[in-house]
Amino acid sequence: MACCRYRLDISLLFLVALAGWISPRAALSTTVAEVVGAVPAVSARLIAMFGEEHRARIESGVARVASLWREGDGNEEEMTRFCEQNFVADPEKLDACFDRLEHVYEILWGHLHQIDRTLREPIDLDMGEPLPVDDLLTRYSPYAHVDEDFFTSRIAFFVVLNFPRFSLTEKSLLGPSWSRRQWAMARMGDMYAGRIPAEVSVKINDTTVDAQRYVYNYYIHADRLLSAREQAVFPDGLRLLEHWGVRDEMRGRYTDPDGLIKQEMLYRVMLRIVDQTIPAQVIGKRDVFWEPESNRLFMADAMGFTSLEAAPAADSRYDLLLRIFRSRELLDAYYPDNPNVLDRAFDLGREISAAQYEDLIVTALSAPQAKRLFMLIRQRLGRDLRPFDIWYNGFKLAGSWDEAELDRTVRKRYPTAVAFQEDLPAILNSYGFSLQTAQFLADRIVVEDSRGSGHAMPASMRSDKVHLRTRVEPDGMDYKSYNIALHEMGHNLEQIFSLHAIDHYFLRGVPNNGFTEALAIMCQNRDLQILGVAEPGPQAADYQTLDTYLSTLEIGAVGLIEARIWRWLYAHPDAAAADLREAVLTIAKGIWNEYFTPLVGVADSPILAIYAHMLSDPTYLPNYSLGHVILFQLEHFLRGKDFAREVERFYTLGNLTPDQWLREAVGEPLSVEPLLAEAERILDRVLE
Repeated sequence: MACCRYRLDISLLFLVALAGWISPRAALSTTVAEVVGAVPAVSARLIAMFGEEHRARIESGVARVASLWREGDGNEEEMTRFCEQNFVADPEKLDACFDRLEHVYEILWGHLHQIDRTLREPIDLDMGEPLPVDDLLTRYSPYAHVDEDFFTSRIAFFVVLNFPRFSLTEKSLLGPSWSRRQWAMARMGDMYAGRIPAEVSVKINDTTVDAQRYVYNYYIHADRLLSAREQAVFPDGLRLLEHWGVRDEMRGRYTDPDGLIKQEMLYRVMLRIVDQTIPAQVIGKRDVFWEPESNRLFMADAMGFTSLEAAPAADSRYDLLLRIFRSRELLDAYYPDNPNVLDRAFDLGREISAAQYEDLIVTALSAPQAKRLFMLIRQRLGRDLRPFDIWYNGFKLAGSWDEAELDRTVRKRYPTAVAFQEDLPAILNSYGFSLQTAQFLADRIVVEDSRGSGHAMPASMRSDKVHLRTRVEPDGMDYKSYNIALHEMGHNLEQIFSLHAIDHYFLRGVPNNGFTEALAIMCQNRDLQILGVAEPGPQAADYQTLDTYLSTLEIGAVGLIEARIWRWLYAHPDAAAADLREAVLTIAKGIWNEYFTPLVGVADSPILAIYAHMLSDPTYLPNYSLGHVILFQLEHFLRGKDFAREVERFYTLGNLTPDQWLREAVGEPLSVEPLLAEAERILDRVLE
């Protein structure tokens, strides 16, 4: 049958009104207004030329071309001529064009990604003090002009005209019956939701570089922290990156006899960071001693300590967040269907609405199981709860181990990043991958010493490798860095399987980053087994479920806070940094009081606003809580099955919608209800 594989019923196509593609733009030029007004006539001409059976694809394609056409692209006649000459009706030719474009985009994006990765190395890697030229190099974005070049050359218009962009509703209705190739074509059609001027991309890149530089150099030297009695309590040389290192140090102190004193001190450090009363002299510096409770500074001398004047951080954190907002807000005008950062992050980035996400998290936070879970934590600790107990690690296998002993074990095995790199085949084999598959995966991972806490950088073409970044101190990798390295390795596994083992380049990846976070956490949770120092006991699966639920509550609430911060920013676009600081404190305390005061018994803690992702990776945080919910669904399905084989199957499904991916992976859509039901069963058994 000679018809395009994308033919649709007209009624279904127009579930999204045609006006959605040609939303009016302020101050349209005469030329552009004429182009937009010409859509019905141009569509009619193409239908007459190519046939009624192509009506739906023609009408959507022409409307999208017109919505993205600019004065410099030409007048109505030129747009008409472009559409007549470039609409592909023949299905075999359309298939051939798709294949050609898949190849071209892989080569283009792959090499641009390599260039960008190289330019960013002084920010991302621990390469010593950056050179004077590095600031300029890291601010250059090889991506900035690519989209505009593709519109100017009309390659982007060819894609827009010939490959429909389906709404999430349409994907949900039609996707289950699509072939893999149809899915890949739909993802190609998703590429050009907006047309972003290069100068806007450059502005966003500049603020991103500044934010990541700020975050990755924000160290607290814990060995310079003093108790109220002016005594140091942390080992010499210990430095902690905010927020990751400070939080993880608190987590690791539950088995320390003096752990509560240290946790209280680090909690006070966090509060000082959030409210910006932290002295500027202690950020990334080791020159002075600091007593966080009273916020006093000291200089050591032969006579003891001499008091110093503290200089507050002066709201630098919130000034930077304002700059991030104002740069990303510039995109709003170019996404008429999603003129809001949050809408784009959820509707376009995750294909889950903000309302759906918030409903999922509020359901978890409000469930009676949450109160019972914190009752269990109180029983296990044998004391009243403190706000930092949201990071209780007693349900983890490592939670019962002395972290100093784990540090010694890890340092002996991995004195350098090279040692970890060389052990990757054995590590992957320990997860159950065959020797051949383990070597295949290890050969495509590059391990590097991170300037920050660690991250995983994907590849964008199959001839490239993925990069695993984790911290390795001069005396070797400690347990925290090893644990993070396995998390990042989990990201790398997803990145390799979903690129190298995928059938179409435009299906590479996963529905959203919650899915890659799920695999990263799965690998991270098996850290002591892979290290060979402990095996899970008979209750391990139950405790893992409780830990997953606790993590979902904690990081889910953080996601709610960030969403409210962005809504506040839109409502107060002219705010000063001090205004934003007060708003963040109010929002964080409000979420805490609503959901955690009834659980912990302490009111007005702003601690959940500590997350540095709000600066370095704005709107990323909801991926973690989604990842925990997805994690439970995958782990529950995996019980009694071959871990390695199922993981490979999961992560070659590709970039489907979240619900379809989960249905094909485990037979059920995204939902927090299975986690709540399992937590209820476990709590019924373990609560005294």
